[in-house]
Amino acid sequence: MAMDGEIKVYNVFSSKSVGTGATVKSDPIDLSLRARNGNLGLQYYITSDGSPAIDIKYELSIDGSNYVTPGSGANLATGLTKASGTSGRDVLDITAEIEFAKWMKLVLTETASDATGATVTLDLAMQ
Repeated sequence: MAMDGEIKVYNVFSSKSVGTGATVKSDPIDLSLRARNGNLGLQYYITSDGSPAIDIKYELSIDGSNYVTPGSGANLATGLTKASGTSGRDVLDITAEIEFAKWMKLVLTETASDATGATVTLDLAMQ
C-alpha cells in the first residue's frame, strides 16, 4: 500500500503511434491504491513529421469491464501538438472525476486529420 503523499508514476504509452483521425485507448489503470487524494498529473511528449493535434480524454469503470465517459466531461487536454509546451513536451496538472471509480483508461485521439499522425509518450503520476 502506498504511503501517504507517495507519488507513483505509470508509463501509459511509450512511443505510441496515433494514426490520422485515430483513437487509441490505454490498458486499464488501477486507481484504487494510488489516486485517492485525487492528485493526478500527465507528462506528454508528441512527435510527428506533420502537424497533428492530439486530444487526451479519460474513461472510468467501477467493474473493470464497462468504461464510461464521466458526466462532467472527460477532456484532460485538447489540441496538443509537437509545438505544445516545450517542443511537444509538457506536464499537466489534471482534474478527473474519479472518486468512485476503481479503473481508468486514457484515450488519445488525433483530431487534425493530419496525414502523418503522431507518436505519443504519456506518463501518469498519481498521489
